[in-house]
Amino acid sequence: MSAAQAFDFNAVLRWALSPDACAWLASALVLATFSMKRMIPLRLIGISSNVGFFTYAMWLHLTPVIVLHGLLFPINVFRLWQCLRHGKAERRPASGNDKPPAVGTMSAPARISATWCLTLGAACTPMYAEDALGAAERWQAWSTGL
Repeated sequence: MSAAQAFDFNAVLRWALSPDACAWLASALVLATFSMKRMIPLRLIGISSNVGFFTYAMWLHLTPVIVLHGLLFPINVFRLWQCLRHGKAERRPASGNDKPPAVGTMSAPARISATWCLTLGAACTPMYAEDALGAAERWQAWSTGL
């Protein structure tokens, strides 16, 4: 038996066009999002994984997965739009202020809240969350050079 006879290209093609391949690709994209350092690539890969899982779920009629990724898709698109819009605003000529924002001037509850907001997201205390996240975002924007 030759190598050409042992390799069944049709079987590989059938698998590549199967729901399993779609699910594996979407899973790999989700895994890739966890390695992203920048928000825009994370959103783009997240949108791709939403499309992959939505396609997989439609193929196998998996209603919970359809609903989940049907809801996540517009959220990711909206957040991507916000990132792109914010990125354009950040590219305006600098005002000459090259110093980082004064994070040290935040109150202790705001610093604690900022830490929890950035770590756990949903655990933000309503009283300080907006102020703390605003300062944390300004610090991150300055430190990453947006």
